[in-house]
Parts: sequence; structure tokens; C-alpha cells
Amino acid sequence: MSRAEMRPPPEVWRINGLEIKPFLGVKDACRVSGLSQKYIRRGLKDGTIPHIVSGSEVSGKGHGTYMINMPAWLKQLGVPLQGGDLG
Repeated sequence: MSRAEMRPPPEVWRINGLEIKPFLGVKDACRVSGLSQKYIRRGLKDGTIPHIVSGSEVSGKGHGTYMINMPAWLKQLGVPLQGGDLG
């Protein structure tokens, strides 16, 4: 296996000149995707958007912070990313 094949995936991808980090909050995901916050929050609630929850919702108290798995979600939407292998 060559050294190029062994390198870790980049921490930042690019879409139309925008840098996309692996996990984004709802507002940033809205900006990147062009979809409304309401649509994104509904997808998070029903589980159709890949995400993790950080904070107090995990323990069942209050609200946590939703972090959207952008590479997985954009792949699910059929958006090609430059710079990262999403396979």
C-alpha cells in the first residue's frame, strides 16, 4: 500500500468554494445546503439526517446540540465533494 493510500481523509471538504467540516450545527448546515432550518430540524428529529447529539439531551434532560454528519448527509443527497473519499 502506498503512502498516498494510507493518508487519513482531510478534515475539510469543499463544495462550490465553501469549506465543509465533518460535523456542523443546524445554522451552518442550513447555510451550506440551502435548506431551511425547519426542514433540517425535522430531519434530525425523525432520524433521516445523519447526526450526533452532544450535551444534555443524551442524558434525557433538556436540549442537546445536534451536530450533522455533513459528508454522510451530502452523500445521501447525491452531492459530490472534492478532496475527500466518502466511500
